[in-house]
Amino acid sequence: MEEGRTDQGTYFIRINAGKSSLALDLSHPKAPEVVADLARVLDVVVENFLPGVVAKLGCDYAALSAVKPDLVYCSISGFGQSGPLRLQPAFHHIVNAMSGIMHLEQQTDPAPRPGYLQAADVLAGTHAFGAILAALLAARADGSAAPTSTCRCSSAWWAPRTSTTGHAATPARSIRARGPA
Repeated sequence: MEEGRTDQGTYFIRINAGKSSLALDLSHPKAPEVVADLARVLDVVVENFLPGVVAKLGCDYAALSAVKPDLVYCSISGFGQSGPLRLQPAFHHIVNAMSGIMHLEQQTDPAPRPGYLQAADVLAGTHAFGAILAALLAARADGSAAPTSTCRCSSAWWAPRTSTTGHAATPARSIRARGPA
């Protein structure tokens, strides 16, 4: 934490330790130009807006890949880039409830309870990491890249269905996962 700052929580500090950052008002008329200049020297861009927002701001994949064709561009959204929920904001408790993670955290409580680990965020970031690595390898191989995306809800949806305890959980019950015969 920076000396004298009181606006940073411990979660933020842990997740962002050792990182450099740049604050940029993307609604400023010169922002697309600044972002394009940055894209020329970057390998990867990750954005976490509702679908369509970065296009309106002039810094979507189409705009940035025009200045750097081998740029790896990853979009992380709450409910995906298409589908009926794509324009809905995703909040931690909503995603955990919809995915079944709240059921897993229920343990012996009579009702599901909210958890405090931002599991959907961590899982979506992990899935994005894998997609980005694959896209970087593809870009290195042939000099081109394609946009990639993941979403918090589908990333979290898989968590209750595969657990490290050997059980596959469903919102209604847990069943023993079958291994190889």
